[in-house]
Amino acid sequence: MTGSLTQVTPERRVFILRVWQERPGGTEWRGQIQDVLNGQTVAILDAAELLEYIQNQSQRDNPSGEKRPGLK
Repeated sequence: MTGSLTQVTPERRVFILRVWQERPGGTEWRGQIQDVLNGQTVAILDAAELLEYIQNQSQRDNPSGEKRPGLK
């Protein structure tokens, strides 16, 4: 792979997602999502928060609301 992480374009975002079980055998999961480019880390309490964070980030990068190819 060539290039560096500082060359991430607005069309491509890179995140690290970490998830873990609060208690072994339990049903509660927690997580963090980190923006690789700027290092911002956000705590995630559930899947809804994860999706909300990613949606907010994509809207910030696409303020016009222009449709882009991808998952539907």
